[in-house]
Formats: sequence, structure tokens, C-alpha cells
Amino acid sequence: MEIVKYNGSLEKYGIIEPDNDRINGDARIDKDGDTEYVQFDMECLLCSYDYCRMFTRDGAVQITLDCGKIDRYSAQYCFNPFWTRPIYGTDVDEIDKEMQYILLESGDNYIFILPVSNNKFNTTIVSQDGKLTLWVNMLYSGAEHISGTAAVITTDTDPYMSIKKGFRTAYNKGLIKTPPRDGKKYPDVLNKLGWCSWDAFHHDISEEKLINKLEEFKAKDIPVKWVLIDDGWSQFKDDKLLSIYEDREKFPDGLKHTINRMKTEYGLEAVGVWHSLTGYWYGTDYEDDTVMQSRKGRVIPKGYEFYSKWHSYLREQGVDFIKVDSQGNTVEFLKNTYNALGLISGIFDGLEKSAEENFDFMINCMGMNNINSLNHKSSVLLRSSDDFYPKKDDAFYNHAVDNIYNSVFYNELFYCDYDMWWSKHFAAKQNAVLRYMSGGPVYTSDEPGGSDNEYIRMFTADDGSFKRPKNALRPTYDCLFGFDKVLKAFNENDDGYFVTAFTFDERGRTTVQSSDFGGHGNYEVTEFFSKEHFILSDGESKDIDLCSNDVKIYQFVKI
Repeated sequence: MEIVKYNGSLEKYGIIEPDNDRINGDARIDKDGDTEYVQFDMECLLCSYDYCRMFTRDGAVQITLDCGKIDRYSAQYCFNPFWTRPIYGTDVDEIDKEMQYILLESGDNYIFILPVSNNKFNTTIVSQDGKLTLWVNMLYSGAEHISGTAAVITTDTDPYMSIKKGFRTAYNKGLIKTPPRDGKKYPDVLNKLGWCSWDAFHHDISEEKLINKLEEFKAKDIPVKWVLIDDGWSQFKDDKLLSIYEDREKFPDGLKHTINRMKTEYGLEAVGVWHSLTGYWYGTDYEDDTVMQSRKGRVIPKGYEFYSKWHSYLREQGVDFIKVDSQGNTVEFLKNTYNALGLISGIFDGLEKSAEENFDFMINCMGMNNINSLNHKSSVLLRSSDDFYPKKDDAFYNHAVDNIYNSVFYNELFYCDYDMWWSKHFAAKQNAVLRYMSGGPVYTSDEPGGSDNEYIRMFTADDGSFKRPKNALRPTYDCLFGFDKVLKAFNENDDGYFVTAFTFDERGRTTVQSSDFGGHGNYEVTEFFSKEHFILSDGESKDIDLCSNDVKIYQFVKI
């Protein structure tokens, strides 16, 4: 890896332009074994017009890399401030997205580039003239000096090991705040079936409606053991939070009474509630020293003091966990504010401290950009895709592809939450497989009267438990850089490896083999639904055919 060129982008009378004549500094690559660190240190030279000659908000520093021969790439980009999506191919010159991570195949080696995000700057990757350029962004213009490590680059003959090494090295060197997933404890209750209120009721939620849904589960013998009370329970107006308390018109006897009924009368082991990181979607209606006002006029929490008061109250009501949504709004509300990334970092520090003190766990949502996802000191769970949209015909395709490919990277930091699903749905079978093989929580969101046991009971025991795989569901090695008509993904548990195969609008043919998950040797293979059974010797493959909108699960047990 070599640096081809670098420059600083200054803002002159509102016009952004690259300018090295007024920049003092350098960029270099430091090597430590098979790991490389892209370092930079740049400052603006003072002049009589220095107020209009400072680093720009976006692309303040640009460092162009020569990565050598690139055969294929698999990358991830933000399509809005909240969610990411995969992009893959053979020609990096065709990439028109600003990427968060990228994995490169170069001969027998795999190169992972991890752009660094911290409380001073956030780095992304863009393609320019057939080469990759690191863009160092600050969210505000005007800084006179920027320095640090822009990216960590790791290489290995195994693509997944290259990614693992990159995240571990970045954390161990103190370059990112989010620790690797391996050292995190998965919440016990999430090894059982759950349900979320959002798709059933949206904002129109109440104690009566929740109890009626639990009665349905009881009548149908569906063993739901935890419930997430989603958006709509709190007091809000004009998309702003009015208070930390529940809406008493919806919960006449209080949230504590509702949660107590849910647990004692229906055997729930945990109940959680939703809230927005910024109070509510457009902030809060507060005026005290626990909040701050953005340049856009949004009033949002500063950090620990705000969340601690809120979370302490919720804990007293019997709330066991929280889902914290709209995390990307911190970027939207605070950009163009001095020290924006430092303020965002402080918000997350306060949130995590309070959540640790008050709850069993927290689900992070709408926060897949690096400014959010690399800012979690203790979080265990992250939503790994945009929402599940049950009434869109093509929703499953995007949901499956996004979750599986996003997990290529996020699996190293979090247990991935593939979102809720409907058990009675035209894609219920595929949705069930995607969730039960995901290695994360499994929870439905069926409307009143809409829950169905067929695919739930294929995987779930009487006590609501199921055998959760160890990792997130990730693309097989032959699908890591894209797929045609059949998307294959793999996972593992104590019984062996699993290869799932999904088709969408078209039927497809593919093969299954131990190399799908990097295995070697002889395996006994059983397909979950058909019970087809066969032996695969080392290096041998099996042709399989799938109808359109189909799914198969192959379990590999080593002989």
C-alpha cells in the first residue's frame, strides 16, 4: 500500500477547494507486521484571511492510496444517516458511493481498509480515478489543525480473518471505542422468542391492545417470552418529547401496572421500551441544563444527566431493557456545529453509562454510520439493516441482502439484530430462516390476530427457547463479493456449520460444499426442510436447485 498524494481542502469565501500551498504537514503509512496505519498531521498556514482559509467540513484531508492490483471488492456505504447497504464488484473506478469499509481481493490476499472515526474526525473512502481516497471529515468547517490515524489496513489469506484483525487492532490501539464482540455477553432472555409492538400498532398503542395481543399468544400457544413496547408510549407533540413519563391516556394505571400484568399474568421474562437518542424524533421540548440546542434549533440531550433521570424512572416501572432509535439524528442535528463529533461522543458516553446502570441490555437502532457505531464502549446489540417492511413485495430481498452483507463487518463488533418479522406472511418461511439463523434476537411484530405458529414452532421449543448460532449470518466465501440468483450464507453452532440458500424472484442453481464456510475434511450433510441426507468428501460439492422465493438450510457435521 502506498500514498499517491494527499492534500487539505480549504474553504475560501464559501468555495471548497484543495490547497496544499497553504497547508503545512504530511501523510505517511506506518507498518507493523501485516498491519498498516495511515497517519497524517496537517495545519493551515496563517494569513490575513485565515478566517476563510480553514479546513472544510467534508474531505478536509484527502489521502489517495495505491492498493495495487484489485480483483474484486466488497464494501459498505451509508444510503442515509441511519442505515448502510452493501456494494460489490470488480472495478473500483465504477464506485460512486462514499464507503465506510471495504474488503479488497488481490491475488491470494485480502486487504481490509477500516476508516477511523473518533471525537475529532470521521474517515470515509471514495473512488477517484481508479484509486481509493480517504476523506477525513469533521462535520464542521474552520479547524486549523488535524492529525491522527485515518485508517487501519490489514491483510490475510482469509477474508474474514483480515476483517477481524482490522477491528481488533483498531480497538487495541485505542483508535475506536467499540470493543470486539467476542468479549461481550449475550443477553440470556434473547435466546427466547420475542415480539415488538411497532408493526401491529405503530403510535396507537395502549395497555389494552398489548394485553389483547398477549391473550392471542396464549390462545395460540405461541411462547413469546419478551416484548418490546415500541414508539408511542411516551408523551410527545410535534415529534418532540414533552416528558420522561408515559402517556396516561394510553396507560391509565401507569406503565408499571401494565408491565406487571404482562409479566405476572402472561409469563413474560422481560419487557423493554423504545426511545429516541435525541429524546424524540425532533428532539425535546425541555429547557434545562441537561439539554443543548443545535444550530438547527433542535433541543437534544447533552448526555448522562438527561438519560440517567429518564432511565431511572423507567427502571422503577419494571423496564428491563431499552431500544434506542434514530441515533443518526445526532449527525443531522449537530453537523456544522463546532466540535460536533466531540458532542456526539459525549452523548453516547452518557447514554451507555446510564443504560449500564439501569438495564440488562440496550438495542441500538438507526445508528449504522461509523460516527455512531464506533462510539459504543459497552453495547452488545446493533440493528444491522433498515426496517422490515411487511407490506412491500420486494422487501425481503433488501432485508436479506442488507443484513447478511452488513454483518460481514458488524459481526466483529456486535451481535446483529436483523429486525422483527411477520410469522403470517407471503415470505414467512424465508423470514423465519433469516432470523433464526442470524445469531441475534428473534422477534415477530404481527398485527392483532395475525400470528401463526407454523414456522415459529419449527425452530422454537415450548419454553420459547431456540438454538441460536454463534455468529451473524454472513455470505459464504463464494458469495462474499456478490451473487447471481442464489444468495448463500453460513453460520455455526456446537452441532456444526449451516449453509442457507435463498432465492428471490427467479429460480436458481448453485452448489454447497465445505469451502462455503472455510471448512476442510469429510462432512455429513442434512437439509432441514426436506431431510435430504448425503456425504461430501473433502473438496466435493453438491448441485442444488431452488424455486423462486425459496430457502434451504444445509447442516454440515464433520465426520
